[in-house]
Amino acid sequence: MSIEHSDPLIQLKSVSQSYGGREVLHDVNLSIQPHELTVITGPSGSGKSTLLNIAAGIARPTAGEVLYYGDDGQVLDVTKLRPGRQLDEFRSTRAGFVPQRPNLLGNLSAGDNIKMPARLAGHEVNPEWARQVSEALEIEDILGQKALTLSGGQQQRVALARALVRKPDVVLADEPSAALDTEAKEKIHELLLNKVVRGLGSTVLMVSHDEISTQYADRVIEMTDGRIRNGAYV
Repeated sequence: MSIEHSDPLIQLKSVSQSYGGREVLHDVNLSIQPHELTVITGPSGSGKSTLLNIAAGIARPTAGEVLYYGDDGQVLDVTKLRPGRQLDEFRSTRAGFVPQRPNLLGNLSAGDNIKMPARLAGHEVNPEWARQVSEALEIEDILGQKALTLSGGQQQRVALARALVRKPDVVLADEPSAALDTEAKEKIHELLLNKVVRGLGSTVLMVSHDEISTQYADRVIEMTDGRIRNGAYV
């Protein structure tokens, strides 16, 4: 099934993925629009995390294209990038990935955790943009605290800031609220929509099994058995 709109930021075209002879994605076509929060839902094993990893350049599909459209009119096919420097540069600048667990360095401050990956990649962090991101995620008052002292919800917001601080084309989040309580889940999703997408103008593609996430989404993509079953604006 194809889910199309207009003027996409990212397109996945006829994407399939097989592992050990088992096909986990079947000819998926999907367009991601700029400045929207898109949530992919589906049962365990439906292929949603595999799809996200392919969009992030973490996994290479068995077949198909993953196209990123630049402001300059250039089109980048992520599947054509070579492992190593090309893929590393893509992931450090154009696709900000947020794993299910924040994976922060506990003895470093929240602020240092946010800036460190960009600096290790040789990229300068724009201080004004970093300030806007911290304010949007409501973590400006905890930037000096060590990560190990933060709550789970605060740590996940720091992980989101870490992905956003390089101002990527898209933030790809793999169940970022899975380990949080209900209040923290709602806070994460509310901030993603109202502050990150609406306020900062960012684009977020998120995998989630939480019903809470769909209440804050611009669009919900439903997957089953490696296929898109439905993709509706809400």
